Amino acid sequence: MKIWLRRTHLILTLLSSVLLLSICISGALLSFAKEAEQLFLSERWLVKAKPASLLESDGLSELVSHLNQQLPVNNPAKLILIESDPNLAWQTVLLDGLYTNFNPYNGELLASYRFEDSPYGFLMAWHRWLLYSTEHEKPLRPIISCAALVLIVQLLLGLWMWLRPKNRLRRLRVNFSAKPYAVLYQLHSVLGVLLILPLILIAFSGMSFYWESATSRIVEGITQHTRQQPIHPRAKSADEKEIHSQLNAAFQSARQALPKGELHRIYLPVNSTDPLKLRIKMPGQSHPYSWAWADANSGEVLGHYDASQANLATQVWNFRYRFHIGDFYGLTLRLIWIVIALAPVFFVVGGLYLFYRRYRRSGRW
Repeated sequence: MKIWLRRTHLILTLLSSVLLLSICISGALLSFAKEAEQLFLSERWLVKAKPASLLESDGLSELVSHLNQQLPVNNPAKLILIESDPNLAWQTVLLDGLYTNFNPYNGELLASYRFEDSPYGFLMAWHRWLLYSTEHEKPLRPIISCAALVLIVQLLLGLWMWLRPKNRLRRLRVNFSAKPYAVLYQLHSVLGVLLILPLILIAFSGMSFYWESATSRIVEGITQHTRQQPIHPRAKSADEKEIHSQLNAAFQSARQALPKGELHRIYLPVNSTDPLKLRIKMPGQSHPYSWAWADANSGEVLGHYDASQANLATQVWNFRYRFHIGDFYGLTLRLIWIVIALAPVFFVVGGLYLFYRRYRRSGRW
């Protein structure tokens, strides 16, 4: 049985090693990629803070109009990304997906680029779909999720091999005075057992971004709650030329729906039945999962969704992104998360070396 387990463990490592190394290294680099981009490309990110942004002083309609005057007529803004740091530029995403950084205090455009062409976007594309995508699809995303699933299986196989012999707790130590080969073997086993829970949860949360339905059912089964999802309303149809006619009134009414929340994203209507959508982070939330909607044709509020009041399954599900990146309890935890993210690199490289040494000495695998 032990030989069968070890060989299965080895075969899965050989099949998935390149993908696991790619995911772990790119994930570790992503941890501070956005901050690094803002530091080294300061000309497109850093602005001089002022008492009020153009959104606060002149209103959403004036901000959108100012932006669109600088953009091609057939490629207007459809999304505004708001930064909480007053010294950082905001972003707008255009109809064709182009990203544009702009100064939130005067509306001046600072830089335009495709998301995957930025350093942060490059690492995100590498981590999520191995840099390959078509205009409408990312065909390699299932492979990434499969690799994460293999990592979970590998961790469970390793735990099984650790549980089978006796004196399990005594084997949770490393004798650093032993020979290097023995130390490496002990580290491989001990770290695998100690890090199994965070690694499984990180891999599972990563899988959930693609295999949403299956992973959601697992969360619902564990919590015994049904995950709640916001239902986005539609606006009343109107003349296409008038879809922004009451944008300021719509923005104000939507903000009043969740006044205690922090605004993060503004989704502008693209056609006559699209509502103005605000994505908001409520107090106590780890990420902006709350919404408010208003009709940009009439200014009427259409509804809101406060994710901070959702049930346990929804709260767990919404927490998965912050958990996956380790950004939920300060800088120290983010640094620890990088070490944990790189642990599979040690397991893969160390495990392959252990196999090579055993095979060279005994001819058995």
